[in-house]
Amino acid sequence: MPKLHPLAWLALAAVLVLLLRMLESRWPQLSWLLFFSLTLSLGFAHGVLDIVLLRHALPRPRVLAHFSLYGVAVIIVLVAAWRLPALALLVLLLLSVWHFGQELHPLRLARLALGGAAVMWPMIVQPIQMQTLLTQAFPQAAWLMLAWQALAWVWLQCLLVAIARHWSATAVRNRLLLESAGLALMYSLLSPWLAFALYFSLFHSAAHIRRVWQASFAAGVSWPEQRTGLLLTALLTTALIATCAWIFVPQVQWINLMQSAWALPAWVALVTAVTVPHGLLVGLAWAWLQTAKRY
Repeated sequence: MPKLHPLAWLALAAVLVLLLRMLESRWPQLSWLLFFSLTLSLGFAHGVLDIVLLRHALPRPRVLAHFSLYGVAVIIVLVAAWRLPALALLVLLLLSVWHFGQELHPLRLARLALGGAAVMWPMIVQPIQMQTLLTQAFPQAAWLMLAWQALAWVWLQCLLVAIARHWSATAVRNRLLLESAGLALMYSLLSPWLAFALYFSLFHSAAHIRRVWQASFAAGVSWPEQRTGLLLTALLTTALIATCAWIFVPQVQWINLMQSAWALPAWVALVTAVTVPHGLLVGLAWAWLQTAKRY
């Protein structure tokens, strides 16, 4: 990946967002197509690399035992999340705040401030769209909107305090300012679900994939083993993209919550099920992931 100045990356991101805004205004269903396709492809790919973490990153790797525990956790959480989707969404929000801020893990307040930007800004910037979305997807959970709004405003206070507290730490301050401002602008210009999909897939997932790859080389993992992991990830991701295309592309007209109210609760259940073990594993493997040079 080319080494560009952060402002250059911001300029490229701004061009992409403006282009997507134009496309979304002409083809509103595009946002849902991209939401499901991106989060279930690149998002899935970055989770598949947990195979590498299970094998190399834990202090005493026991791949079969750990993989079995991982699978059992996914199944248990999936069943619970499917039965209680609104509660699962709230749990997913809290997990996402902690997980997305992992890079600032020694600084707890800054970690919450950084991690919350991707999931709290939409409730502050576009509350009407969010209320419509939640009412359609979770009609029996009126409390969810109130809970999310309360968390969002508490998070905003945390962000301001974290910026003030770390003002003299240039790297932390700039990370908080640039990422929170960029996400706020993105949520203002795009639909909340498309903005989240872009962050989760093109920023968070892509960065994690690169981090695991670099750490593997730094730890001396052999190229054949790297190649096997890459091939497995590519095959599973390609299969998932093909499945999404087969399901969604011929029926773009019904990719919205009014006609497919099951879609978002199902997505929440699936993502919550894999986020719980994934977030725990990344936390346990964080020291190993830092063996690579940071991007």
